[in-house]
Amino acid sequence: MDQFIDWYSFHFKSSVSENDISMRSPDIKFDKRTKYRGYFQDKQGFIIILLLYFLGTENLIHFPNIVREHGGASFLILYIFCSYVIMFPLYLIEQGLGQFYSLSVLHVFQIVPIFSGLGYTVVLTSIFSTLPFCSIVTQAMMYFAYSFSVSIPWIHCTETYPKVNCSKTFSNDTLYEKMPFSLTPSQIFYDIDVTGSRNPKDGSEYGLTNGVGSIRYPYLVCSICNWILMYILSFLVLRLSIKPLLYYLLVNILVLLIITFRAISLEGSYEVLLEFILPDLKKTFTLKSFQDAITHCLFSAGASSASILTLASLNKFHYNFYFTVEVIIVCNVIIGIICGIMQFSIIGFLVTTLKLTKDSRKNVIVDVVTIINGISLIQKRRLWICLYTMYILMIGDLSCVILMVTVIWCLIDYFPNLFGFSEYRKYLITLCLYVMTFFINLPYSFRGTYGFTNVLEKLLEYQVCPTIIFIEVIIVYFLYGANRFRSEVKMMLGFSFNCFWIFCGMTILPIFLIFTTLYGIVVTLNNKQSFYKAIILIVTNFILFLPFLIHAITSVVVLFKEKLNRKSYRILFYPVRYLGPYYKENWLSGRIYPKKLAKFQNDSGFLKTIRETENLKEILWKLAIKLQNIKNEEKKEKIVQQETVSVWHRENV
Repeated sequence: MDQFIDWYSFHFKSSVSENDISMRSPDIKFDKRTKYRGYFQDKQGFIIILLLYFLGTENLIHFPNIVREHGGASFLILYIFCSYVIMFPLYLIEQGLGQFYSLSVLHVFQIVPIFSGLGYTVVLTSIFSTLPFCSIVTQAMMYFAYSFSVSIPWIHCTETYPKVNCSKTFSNDTLYEKMPFSLTPSQIFYDIDVTGSRNPKDGSEYGLTNGVGSIRYPYLVCSICNWILMYILSFLVLRLSIKPLLYYLLVNILVLLIITFRAISLEGSYEVLLEFILPDLKKTFTLKSFQDAITHCLFSAGASSASILTLASLNKFHYNFYFTVEVIIVCNVIIGIICGIMQFSIIGFLVTTLKLTKDSRKNVIVDVVTIINGISLIQKRRLWICLYTMYILMIGDLSCVILMVTVIWCLIDYFPNLFGFSEYRKYLITLCLYVMTFFINLPYSFRGTYGFTNVLEKLLEYQVCPTIIFIEVIIVYFLYGANRFRSEVKMMLGFSFNCFWIFCGMTILPIFLIFTTLYGIVVTLNNKQSFYKAIILIVTNFILFLPFLIHAITSVVVLFKEKLNRKSYRILFYPVRYLGPYYKENWLSGRIYPKKLAKFQNDSGFLKTIRETENLKEILWKLAIKLQNIKNEEKKEKIVQQETVSVWHRENV
């Protein structure tokens, strides 16, 4: 490995011929697959796409409510600590592996044979993660559309549902306290029209056991428009159009700052904002607060999805991803704090305007409905409602688009013949994937299915995500080897991370993940789950982890048929060394074959064949055949020379 590093240091100081693949720059990608999939040509592209992904709905909707529930500023300190101790070593794993091997998540986990099926589980998790996000974005689109109506339906009572008792004005008795069949206009619009969690005939709540009601056509229309908009945005990400994405990011940040400054300037904004700023240690030092801090760090950063690792595979070989990890962690925390200040300021204005008592304030939930109710009381409310809902639309749609496009890149990497290196096929298969995911999301258009969205989101956040990350940590830090991973990082960056991050990755991170998973399972078992909810949990876990289990069992069965001894099964846990186009070229040129490849520097056709070959075994086979042919020709030349010498000797002697 030291010789390999010396080869890199020598390469940086020398200028070489283009045809000399023994000393060629590994940043240049020659294979058709990588050119077809695309790669980042500058350093800013990777950061811009990651920032657009982290501006998603998790920081906007869930983070402020978690901070308020677990002690304000003291929970923020705990969250920042978890962000660095958990996210930093985790990002090093995903970005380091993706960039080093230049392969998607479907290929990278083949470095350990027994876990080769984990990539399928990660891709399925990415697809399932889009479902709750798309539901939230579709709800925001409904509010955006209805804000242009003559009479805003969540402010005044209408005669749409005559059998539902509607309180005509906001009051501190009916706004947030659950009173049977006495609902505010905002509750009627949200529970009946937007989520469909109540029956429009009498206002009663749907449960998981009450069956499914009729379809909600306004929600269905908004959902179709949302998926069409996502498909249009996917062209920007598939083509890696960095400049339009940069403008898209700047517009999002500008809209967020405008809404935040307007919220702070509202009357009484500080009333609830103090709950976000002032610490409360009693609420912070609980098991639930630790679990929420850990799971939000993981889920908001997309750690268990295919996005981070697959996006990192588009980087150049010597890209400094260590700097990117620091930037992303800091930006993720800052965005969460800004969203919290904005939402708590609006809730403070709402509480002051309605003159709610201290007991009633505790029932106020920080969510989209509450924020829109508060914005509806501001002057020029239509403008601010449009800005807020448009911001949710823009960040939510692009987060889902990045998840879907990373799935497409994984398919290109794993099934290149399916795409045929055709741009038309790429966009057609992308359309087919969107249509398939839309039909999976279609049941949410029916009344009474909103509870399934919450069940799926909690399952992904508290159980599936920590389990996948725990397996990744076992693969990299224990089976693959922390020292080997550090040496590979040094090949790319010229330096490696220190031993503190190895300590975090091998001790703190696994302990936190085990605690989060076990605590989530215990809480789930202690709560009285309905039969349908239990079925959803079992079926979803089975679907997500089935490919992983099939690959593991298949590997064991293959060795069992060979009738090998028990020690032979260790090979399933041994890391595979040479994998991926970068490792393929650099290993061949840097360690074993520099002299042999030097013989073919003038043979441009053979060098081009080597560059376009994906499989390492094929390269070795072609090199062996080529060298064998050379040896045979040399033998023939020697035989011819011997014959000519013998003939000359006979004639002259």
